[in-house]
Amino acid sequence: MDAYRIASHHLWDAVVQIATARPDIGRDVLINTTKRIWHLQDAYTDAMTDAYRQQIAHQVLEDEAERAALTEALLDGRTLSDYAVWEVAQLLRLPISGPYVVIAATCPTVGKQALPGIAAKLRSADIFSAWRLLPDFQVGIAHVSTQSKRDTVIELLLNQFDDLSDDEKGLLFQTFRIWLANKGSAVNAAAQLYCHPNTVRHLLRRIEERTGCSLAVPDELAELCLAFEIRQNLPEA
Repeated sequence: MDAYRIASHHLWDAVVQIATARPDIGRDVLINTTKRIWHLQDAYTDAMTDAYRQQIAHQVLEDEAERAALTEALLDGRTLSDYAVWEVAQLLRLPISGPYVVIAATCPTVGKQALPGIAAKLRSADIFSAWRLLPDFQVGIAHVSTQSKRDTVIELLLNQFDDLSDDEKGLLFQTFRIWLANKGSAVNAAAQLYCHPNTVRHLLRRIEERTGCSLAVPDELAELCLAFEIRQNLPEA
């Protein structure tokens, strides 16, 4: 754009010199010539920026395809003999040393992301990650160097509770764990929590409403159990 801008100014200067030296060139001719110069300047600039955007978009798609393939190979445990460890980390834009966590989430429909925008959300929290979208699953690897970053990852994955205070989330999570420890007995869980069984049932219903999972459906209960187990047992940094 700088080159086009400089060329346009030089062209304008030449037009002014000619118009000054030629009294027969009228004001209307000079104005029309000026309009054409700036019109061409705009056309060249627009063409260049469009081509630049197309090239960048093409490069992004190629880079993402390569990153996705490398991520899939890494998570599948395939031998990456063509790359050193630091090269893999560089290609995936991950720090060279861990610890890392691997994340897998079921897609709501074929080809639709289970965790839309997760890479950008993690990056905003200074957490680097790489992701691969499969037909049924979205899988990723994230660099979590501290306990707080691990907590951030879990909070983003259990984002149905984001709008609650820490005390409210703590009560819901504690109730769920104690209810599980008491083999699904609201009465026994209530005794341990020093509250009425209906309070336990109400808190469990809130968990169901926020997660969209039913505690009465085995597969959905298993999914919730796994999520809470991961949250509780991630090792400290």
